[in-house]
Amino acid sequence: RKIISEYRPAAFADLHDVLRTKAMRIVCRLSGIKTAHIDKGRAEKRLLTRQGAQIFGRQLKTSSERYADVLRKLGYDTAGSDTTVLRHTVPGSNPPRIGIAPFAAHPGKAYPAEKMEQVVQELVREGANIWLFGAPGREQQTLDSWAADAPDSIISVPSLRLGLQEELRLMATLHVMVAMDSGNMHMASMAATPTVSVWGATHPFAGFTAPSATPELRAEVPLPCRPCSVFGNKPCRLADTPYACLNNITPDMIVDRVKRALAAGACTPDN
Repeated sequence: RKIISEYRPAAFADLHDVLRTKAMRIVCRLSGIKTAHIDKGRAEKRLLTRQGAQIFGRQLKTSSERYADVLRKLGYDTAGSDTTVLRHTVPGSNPPRIGIAPFAAHPGKAYPAEKMEQVVQELVREGANIWLFGAPGREQQTLDSWAADAPDSIISVPSLRLGLQEELRLMATLHVMVAMDSGNMHMASMAATPTVSVWGATHPFAGFTAPSATPELRAEVPLPCRPCSVFGNKPCRLADTPYACLNNITPDMIVDRVKRALAAGACTPDN
């Protein structure tokens, strides 16, 4: 009621569709305000996790499209909308500037740290400069230890104490970003930076992928149990080989996709 009285909205777009926003929707409707809410496709996503991607066989609508649908229902034109907020510009082609964000909110989405460290070491041997992205605290400790092995080639970004805007601007100067199914994947896409995305328990079919994480740059292995979770927050079903979806991805697979991105034109000045 306070929002309605202070801001007098013409419409209420519910992009979350949870108990709190449903309550707000009801109040808005009773106040004569036009409302629309997101269709999250919950039934389709449940079917995807029960059948597995190989049987399900189709890409669900992306979350960004679902958000746009809500605005269209309210009469707003979303044609020509751009998901990027920064222009992707890099200072030159040599050495390649590669970002790596090895962490995720849940174990089913995080590539094993020891294997990602091998990726970092191999890319440094190939002559790349590496920027490591993560949060202060335990993640920073891991990244700082990796950076200590090659201080001239590896920078731990949390140690720079940048704000969100500064991190986005840094991502826009990278030739390639390596990220999990995580917020950093979406941030890199907002910076229009080509992104090698690593997928484990989750799957792009659920609709949470990002525009810059194109299919040819994905690192993933087909397994009958994938995806076992929409958000990656459920324990692995395989007792004998836990998280085979992630452990079966070799460091060479990720390095190969980084090279593929560079060869496709990511590593060219002002591209």
